[in-house]
Amino acid sequence: MFLSTISTSSVPVQGTDIGKAIELAMKSYTTDNTKKKALIIITDGENHEEGAIDMAQKAAGKRNCC
Repeated sequence: MFLSTISTSSVPVQGTDIGKAIELAMKSYTTDNTKKKALIIITDGENHEEGAIDMAQKAAGKRNCC
């Protein structure tokens, strides 16, 4: 549903920050622990910022989201 609404103009500034994307995704999850959660990241493979691995490890260990 969401993929049909995005385009290259959806993000006006270049630069990929995968860590920030993971952090934003964690904030969007509810704190309901009875359901499994998954995060799928679609990227061009570039990461212009540090912290993606650390944030992914943090997300993997989270039981209650942000």
